Amino acid sequence: MADEVFNFTIGRVEDLAVLRQALAAAQHEDKINPSDSEWNHKVHIEQTVAERLIKMLEIEVHVEALLREKYEGVEEVLHSIKQWCDAYPLDVFPEPDFKKAAALLEAGGMTIDAISASNMRHVLKGISKLIPEFVPCPEP
Repeated sequence: MADEVFNFTIGRVEDLAVLRQALAAAQHEDKINPSDSEWNHKVHIEQTVAERLIKMLEIEVHVEALLREKYEGVEEVLHSIKQWCDAYPLDVFPEPDFKKAAALLEAGGMTIDAISASNMRHVLKGISKLIPEFVPCPEP
């Protein structure tokens, strides 16, 4: 998707260059006819429209660049989260016997729910540290 956005932006920059050249050429041509005010008004409107299109395209290209930069940042964060997801494979860390774990924890005065909640808070806190520039996460 980043390539599609990049190619679209290149197209918009090329459109912008063409519009700028057309406007410069129109301004350099002797299009103003002192005896024809209707013609002069039409030329003025064309130039104004071209100038506004150029401004709109400049803004559009700038916004697209900002969005592309944000998208690339989001892509990096997602890659980091994916790496974290893959860090605990089942062949290395098999699923525990939760009934046995719960019984052992209860014997020690703890619950598996408290351990699970603590682990989830740890995971979510780690994820929230990866994404603060995209979504503000208040500290608990």
